[in-house]
Amino acid sequence: MQNGKQIGNLVYGGLTLLLMAAVLLNGCQRAASKQGQAQLTLAKKQYEGKDYTLAAHTLTDFLNREGNVQEAAEAYYLRGMCYRYREPPKNALAEEDFLQAVKKNSNGPVRTWAYAALGHIYFETRTDKQDRAVAYYQNALKALKDAPPKDAVLYRLGVALQRLGQWKEADVHLSRCFNTFGSSMYASYARRYFGARTWRIQFGAFANLNAASQLVAELTGASWQADWQPQRDNGRLLYIVRGGQYPTFLAAYKDLDRAQATHPEAMAVAVALPKLQPPDK
Repeated sequence: MQNGKQIGNLVYGGLTLLLMAAVLLNGCQRAASKQGQAQLTLAKKQYEGKDYTLAAHTLTDFLNREGNVQEAAEAYYLRGMCYRYREPPKNALAEEDFLQAVKKNSNGPVRTWAYAALGHIYFETRTDKQDRAVAYYQNALKALKDAPPKDAVLYRLGVALQRLGQWKEADVHLSRCFNTFGSSMYASYARRYFGARTWRIQFGAFANLNAASQLVAELTGASWQADWQPQRDNGRLLYIVRGGQYPTFLAAYKDLDRAQATHPEAMAVAVALPKLQPPDK
């Protein structure tokens, strides 16, 4: 799965032409001075060179000098991206800047990119706030054309809805992803999770059925509702061992610490309702 940084770089790579349209939409505002435009150009180069700290300083100076100019929304958006990519990320500052970009670019493309970036922040970092990720992604989709990064937004919106237990709504967006973007890797992810109806904790995948059965017995003895399910992966038949059954990701997440205490590789996954295997004789 691509992370937010990769998605952001794809987005910003195609943003320049759209920002020209945003300037026209905000024609009632004055344009930045020549010095300010030079600063903004420099900040873009610093950003593209991954010098996020220096780019953020340049953008801060631009905003302090120029004030409420046509290019302010772009500057806030770009500085927000710089904060997101800092090590460690400064997501609180990034969120403030993306909200400013939304406010200052009420009808332009920067608003759309800022909504998508806000969705990514909550999708990636706030397990307990997936409703906000959903709202921001839905706002971004209102203006996104059928081209990347719409595939990433559709996929992540579907997963965020699954995390909230809104399974049927999730399927709508996941199907839009793989029907519209058939060759996208996000389409591949969307197909994998389409039709899921519960969250479970996955403990392992085995090529040997006896190993899977032994783990199921071990987990059952430890009070887990465990079973194995057959699954083909790149032509190989695997036996997937999972335990528990949860309506939302947050409910599964609360049990994940207990699972990882004995099985560090355990993870929460969205799956179809299990077809329980008959007990071994």
